[in-house]
Amino acid sequence: MNSRNKMPDIEKKAIHIMIEHPDVVLSTNVEEKWFSNNHLRELASFINYWFGRYTNADEIRAQFCETPFGKRMDCEALFAYLSKIPDPYDYPAVFKTLRADYYKRSLQSSAANIVKEPCEFTVNHLWGIYQEANQTDNNATFDKQQVTDELLRDLDEPVKSWIKTFPKFDRLLGGGLGSDQLLIVGARPSVGKTSFALNLALNAMLDNQNLTVELFSLEMSAKQNMRR
Repeated sequence: MNSRNKMPDIEKKAIHIMIEHPDVVLSTNVEEKWFSNNHLRELASFINYWFGRYTNADEIRAQFCETPFGKRMDCEALFAYLSKIPDPYDYPAVFKTLRADYYKRSLQSSAANIVKEPCEFTVNHLWGIYQEANQTDNNATFDKQQVTDELLRDLDEPVKSWIKTFPKFDRLLGGGLGSDQLLIVGARPSVGKTSFALNLALNAMLDNQNLTVELFSLEMSAKQNMRR
């Protein structure tokens, strides 16, 4: 695993800000994939996952050191080292440079892959990274605190727009199918996953005739699904 000596300076500055000033994470999007150092990437992922829960460096250190990731490293020494890093003057500039460095590494790696194996896939991959790197980071001003407040408000206000399918299934889901959800049905082959999905769609449309259900299948044609 990477040692502290292999931590790029910009990554050390960025994680220092996230630890010492966790309130910054509430209003700034810092993706853990931007960190090349394994330790710092795991720490950034932890802070992002629990954003808003911990309000100071001591709380973050105490909780992270108890995680499986923290137990695999010299957690106390890592936090002691990061705490001694001078506080950067311009936080946004640090995160902007961190992001730029990540895409620079990604573009260099993708270009190297084209040299090794020139084909449509590697070229498209490079082009995809280039487009992503040049996109405006719309999440830079993403107000996580506002989203948290909205989620808490939703918990206090009953959802009225449930999609109904089967009564027992609706009760298990707390009222039915809701918006902003991704439900994955997993099971062995040929046990009825497609039939279950088709029945969900059918019952939902029977309950609400104004409802439109889109079905995408990589297994059967539209005619086969209609026949089923």
